Amino acid sequence: MRVYRDISETKYDNNTALTLGTFDGVHLGHRQLFSLLKQQAKKDNLRTFVLTFDPHPRAVLLPHNQLPVLTTTEEKLRLLEEAGIDAVLVINFTHEFANVSSEEFLKDYLLKGIGLRSMVVGYDFRFGKGRRGDAEMLKEFAGNEGFSFTLVPEFKKDDVTVSSSLIRGFLSQGRTDLANGYLGYRFSFCGTVVEGNRRGRTLGFPTANIKGEDKHKMIPGNGVYAVKVTGKNISRDGVMNIGVRPTFNEEPVVVPEVHLLDFDEDIYGQILCIYPLVKIRDEKKFNSVDELKLQIEADRQTAAELLKNL
Repeated sequence: MRVYRDISETKYDNNTALTLGTFDGVHLGHRQLFSLLKQQAKKDNLRTFVLTFDPHPRAVLLPHNQLPVLTTTEEKLRLLEEAGIDAVLVINFTHEFANVSSEEFLKDYLLKGIGLRSMVVGYDFRFGKGRRGDAEMLKEFAGNEGFSFTLVPEFKKDDVTVSSSLIRGFLSQGRTDLANGYLGYRFSFCGTVVEGNRRGRTLGFPTANIKGEDKHKMIPGNGVYAVKVTGKNISRDGVMNIGVRPTFNEEPVVVPEVHLLDFDEDIYGQILCIYPLVKIRDEKKFNSVDELKLQIEADRQTAAELLKNL
């Protein structure tokens, strides 16, 4: 898959089937769209081309009310490649780009910059300055310029419309099982193992404190989870706590801490990727350290049992 970071880098080819959007999560709805895009491309012998944005437009337009992202740009690119896309242009979304009109964007970026024979877009896609561009504009533009246009309806699973906001909601509730069902793969986040207060080791359950690679990347809501963990030469089951460690009255900073089952090696500085599969329980404050230790051991056993078949 070819990846371009600027419109000037792209290779113009009129034989192009194109789609565009943020595609946060690259979930089942997005994959349905990509499937139709590939069908169109195969029928007319076209290359498949995805245009997307970095950072998420909301991070620029609403910096004080932005949403966490389901996928970093690198994760998105990996998923697009797995989906069989030929080429991707990642546009640096800035205030300057946000002021490009819908008409200018269509002509300068798509027709002249990339080339276009067929366009496939999702039912709720809007674009251009003030989000004035919509399906009706695209349909009219396609007719005038002589390329085909396909509007993809909403994709439903279990009678529920699949969307990035729906999946964020499930993750914030700790329902990673439901989130994974609508993503079509296992949600994960990665980070570096950093020095903590080593309290877990003193309790007999050493933990790895994870500092996320991307501050905008979403992590699930507070609680205790059964997790799969991968890293350099590491593939383990584990238990993760996300929260503020209320038993010890510490500063209210949310920290993911992971205890790897049957593992006790120095992994400071390593990058681990965490796959939270099942939420075991909510975070709670215990009356004593001994009570906490008993609960941690119970969580370990619960996680080990849950992860046997996952």
